[in-house]
Amino acid sequence: GTPCANAKVNPITTLEPGCEIECDKGYEIAKNDIRCVEKGDRLSYSWAQVEGEAICNPVCCGPPPEMPHATFPPLPVYFPNTATYLCQLGFTLDQEAQGPKNHTIECQWTAEYTDTAECKRVKCGMCPEEQGKYKNASSEEKDMRVYEDRCNYNCHKGFTLDAKGAGPSQFFTTCLATGELSEPRA
Repeated sequence: GTPCANAKVNPITTLEPGCEIECDKGYEIAKNDIRCVEKGDRLSYSWAQVEGEAICNPVCCGPPPEMPHATFPPLPVYFPNTATYLCQLGFTLDQEAQGPKNHTIECQWTAEYTDTAECKRVKCGMCPEEQGKYKNASSEEKDMRVYEDRCNYNCHKGFTLDAKGAGPSQFFTTCLATGELSEPRA
């Protein structure tokens, strides 16, 4: 910081003993007991001496803001340090199963954090239909499936899961954290 910023206009003396401190950006005054003190014997010989210390501490941004579907250290962060979020299982920053899972924010000199990102559900794609093991069933869902979403299927008329006339005719798959759909379950 800048010591005795007020001395640029008026000198510090034993009559005006305070010494103002200007901390660098990102820091705030924590302690300032710098003073101009008279020493010696005023009748024979005296002099002024500056004594004490000033301490500038980094500003605090507080605990990192909540970020849904992410874990992070809930402790206060001080300038110029960072906090790192880790997306939970089934979530990434770009929705790709192998995509980035970490996001770091910085405590800025203004005591505010940089922007957070968002942990999004991993994509599995559309529900497979009319092919392979699903050729005799149709999915109710026609949009993109993401982690924990289901694909609900109804067998076509005349088909059941156990090949019996009154047998079950509905099943589902679930979007997994790996970006794949689970095996069908009744």
